[in-house]
Amino acid sequence: MSLQTPKIAIIIPLYEYRGIESVIDSITRNTYQNYQIIVIDNSQCPEYKKLFTSKLATCPAIHYYGQNTNLGVTGGRNKGIQYIEPDCEFVLFLDHDVLIREDCLENLVHDFKTLEQQEPIGILTGKVLYKERHDWIWAAGTDINLYTGKIMFYCGQDEGQFETYRQVGVAPSIIFTRYSLVQKLGGFDDLFFANYDDTEFCFRYKKHGFPTFYSPHVVGFHDIPFQSQNAHRLLNRGYFIARNRILFMRRYSKCYLVFLCFIPLWCAYYFRVYLANERVKDFKEYLNGTLQGLFLRI
Repeated sequence: MSLQTPKIAIIIPLYEYRGIESVIDSITRNTYQNYQIIVIDNSQCPEYKKLFTSKLATCPAIHYYGQNTNLGVTGGRNKGIQYIEPDCEFVLFLDHDVLIREDCLENLVHDFKTLEQQEPIGILTGKVLYKERHDWIWAAGTDINLYTGKIMFYCGQDEGQFETYRQVGVAPSIIFTRYSLVQKLGGFDDLFFANYDDTEFCFRYKKHGFPTFYSPHVVGFHDIPFQSQNAHRLLNRGYFIARNRILFMRRYSKCYLVFLCFIPLWCAYYFRVYLANERVKDFKEYLNGTLQGLFLRI
């Protein structure tokens, strides 16, 4: 790649994920080579700190920054923004467990520029497949019902159903935008810490006239358990899911009073999920998050 190609700042907030080397390798194998990689390590376990410091800090392609406290997804991304080199034109916020295909960076730049010639665009995302099932889509963008708060995943077996550009509500895991827009509209809201942080980010940009688009040419691979095994991963985040859904809907709901009527239904639904996975005692974290979301003063 010529040095005349736009430079990309790739920001990865890391938290105790052992597969980070594979993620970095997937970036360095890309056909597009004009980028800087910024890893913000939120890991607090000494074992992980030692592992990541020895394996990542010595790599010349990576700007590695270990943190004394866990800044969360939002804080990690915002910290990374502070280290973006001034000659960067684009920013890619990438989850620490998402590998990218070798043409991903090239397609991000090309498709973003192509789309912005046709209509306003703020954020570009792509097709995220399961790492262990390349025939199955984890998400091809997502949306949210602004009355109920329900997240809608565009997912399922890849049968060519998501092969066109289209506007979506949210960019999960792969969030690509212009650095100038981040400077203008800001980074991620630290109030969210984790979960619904990308949702708030995308809706804020859309509010200012810069919506999110999906490209089928941008492909990543999510290193998470396939389908049914995802339940515990979801329940581990019960507090933030309950809390942040409410915080998001307080800002962006089409009718907050209608959404309030759905909160008991959400609690009943998650109680059943906790019960089915023999984790009823952990349901109190979901309830605590619900109360925090309802009564937290912003």
